[in-house]
Amino acid sequence: MNPKIIKEALVYDDRIRVMKAELELLAIDGKTLHFDRSRVQREDAAAVILFDRERDCFIFISQFRYPVAYHQEKVLMELVAGKVDEGEDPFVTAIRETEEESGYVVPAERMKFMCTFFASPGYTTERYFLYLAEVTASDFTSKGGGLEEENEYIEKIEMTREAFFRACLKGEITDGKTLMAGLWLMNSGFSKTH
Repeated sequence: MNPKIIKEALVYDDRIRVMKAELELLAIDGKTLHFDRSRVQREDAAAVILFDRERDCFIFISQFRYPVAYHQEKVLMELVAGKVDEGEDPFVTAIRETEEESGYVVPAERMKFMCTFFASPGYTTERYFLYLAEVTASDFTSKGGGLEEENEYIEKIEMTREAFFRACLKGEITDGKTLMAGLWLMNSGFSKTH
């Protein structure tokens, strides 16, 4: 039986929101247990893996991520991604974020949905909508790099298909959504058929 949420309260609100809940659970022995859990209330996000078929390479971004700087000095290589605004379709977010961060304008018919997954269900509500976008040189229309008002200082990284899949298998990709995309594509046969 799942625990029942008795009450919830907002305990922190600064760029992220932290909620704390009191839960109740009827144990196997018939006793009623009460315990607390916290969660980070985050918007959903759209993430996009960009593939240039003509050059047989993937396009990623890198940027400083304060939360992981404690664990590694180098910046993360990751997918284009961004939060889904309230009332916005994640597909629209994917197209917008691709242009903002990478400079590629992707026609809707070349943006394909892959899967949905939770970022880290042990503590956050954040859910990702993952897409694959096939791009060409003519789709590259601006410098990208993110939005200055959001303090995004993004650089593009290109990696051949072979090198990316090898890096996924060797544990060199440390961003979860990027690794998820690589493993999903390998499992779908993308590594051999495109």
